[in-house]
Amino acid sequence: SAPSAPSAPSASKPAKATKPAKLAKPVKAAEADVVKKGHLKKKGNAKQQQQQAQVQAPKAKAGTPKQNKSTSEGPGGGIPMTDEEIAGFLKWKEGLKKQSSEAPQKPKKQKQSEEPPAEAPLSKKARKKLRQQQLKASEETQAKPEQQKHKPSASSDAASLIRQPTEALKVAGGKAKGVVGKAAARLQGSRFRWLNETLYTTTGDKAKKLYDENPSLAQVYHEGFREQASKWPRNPLDDAIKWLAEEVSPDKVIGDFGCGEARLALELKGRKVHSLDLVKINDRVTPCNLANVPLPDGSIDVAVFCLALMGTDWPLFLEEAHRCLRPGGLLHIAEVESRMPDVKAMIKTVEEIGFNKIWSKPDKFFIEMRFRKNKSDGKKNAAAGKKKKGAEERGAILGGCIYKRR
Repeated sequence: SAPSAPSAPSASKPAKATKPAKLAKPVKAAEADVVKKGHLKKKGNAKQQQQQAQVQAPKAKAGTPKQNKSTSEGPGGGIPMTDEEIAGFLKWKEGLKKQSSEAPQKPKKQKQSEEPPAEAPLSKKARKKLRQQQLKASEETQAKPEQQKHKPSASSDAASLIRQPTEALKVAGGKAKGVVGKAAARLQGSRFRWLNETLYTTTGDKAKKLYDENPSLAQVYHEGFREQASKWPRNPLDDAIKWLAEEVSPDKVIGDFGCGEARLALELKGRKVHSLDLVKINDRVTPCNLANVPLPDGSIDVAVFCLALMGTDWPLFLEEAHRCLRPGGLLHIAEVESRMPDVKAMIKTVEEIGFNKIWSKPDKFFIEMRFRKNKSDGKKNAAAGKKKKGAEERGAILGGCIYKRR
């Protein structure tokens, strides 16, 4: 009899769609090999075995050939591998391990030491302190033992601020270089300002005593004076030298009061010049107080005071010049214009000593005046002036020449 046709599924109950079986996780080649050789029993449960069976069932139905018992899945669950392939893979893996163990290990690179962070810039106060320390160290190392001999007396406390000039200050006299050089130049400038102010506010006798106790002060003063003179629009000493060279007979004897470095005598070679100042800065200078110079009465023909009326008792300097001048002798004065607010009072004071004004040249920076000594004896006029007013009181009409700090 013909086989009966399969009954069609009822329309009321549709067939349930079978869910695709979940794939089992791949087994590593090394683990599969161990399981196969029986060295380790694979752990699992019934559920895992059932899942593996479900995976193999669809493959068999699809017509795939059954895998040989001598094969196993490759590493990571890939293409199945034979026993020989697995053995070769393991041998190759062991060889890699041997090579890695036998190969010389490269030395580990040491981390380069990090450079220390750059120092932060010093503040203005710190830089000033550093300069002071450097200057102090330079002075201590370069100071000579001989410079310790001259010590100021207790009577002149201000003089203790001025010490012997060191090599650092001598270098600073030229072009200052570097931190120490600039600091030394400023220190030298402050010493000059202090000394200049002292000379303008004390008597000639006290100024001479100050230089006698501290001979090095002369070098400090003259270095500072040269620095200041280089900034002037003109030097009044040049005018005095020109006048003496062109208008004064070569046989006339000249007295240079407050000569400084005795440049006038150096320029007027072959002329008789007495160079007088507080300290002997060179062989041309005769050291003395300008109120008491070592010259006999009536021994000179011209007296020059170029920026030399320093001190509160400067009228005594002019009286001494009057004593040394011959009758009819000439007096040349050059002073800073700012020191002379009342020119008429200045002229009157000089004339009271025994002079007559014959010439004057006002200027923006300097005032130059010339006087002639009266042919009659001027001692009476000088004595009258002393009785009327003291030298310091008369000298108050001239202010001090104080240099500002820059």
